[in-house]
Amino acid sequence: MSGVGCRVPSPEAGDGEGGFRVETSVFCGWHDISKGMTAQLDNPYRDALDGLEIKDPVKAFFDWCIEREAIRRKRDAGEPPPWTRDAIFQQGRFLNVYREDDKGTKAVLHFADPVKASVPDLIHALFFARWCNRASTL
Repeated sequence: MSGVGCRVPSPEAGDGEGGFRVETSVFCGWHDISKGMTAQLDNPYRDALDGLEIKDPVKAFFDWCIEREAIRRKRDAGEPPPWTRDAIFQQGRFLNVYREDDKGTKAVLHFADPVKASVPDLIHALFFARWCNRASTL
């Protein structure tokens, strides 16, 4: 049986100053138990981070969070795009910093709100919502 393989960032200094080198796994696949076969997934981003060196990953992470949250606030305030000067943020799609700001989470909370007084009904609604996992289905 196969699974998804991935390597975590390795604390090898790319330049001798304690940076992190990000490496990606060569294998990414799924196992179809009913057919007993493994199929490779075509992942266009598999090698996207190869060779990337981040000198201060903690600072980079928090800088990313600050910029992403600023974009969300500008978008929610109705400001016209672009909401950032960063070309990667302009062209890509990224999760929000806080899960409660994501469209899917908002849909689940809205769906479960009418039954929140009954724990059994709330649990059932939450399981159903995450099983469907589509805002349009709820």
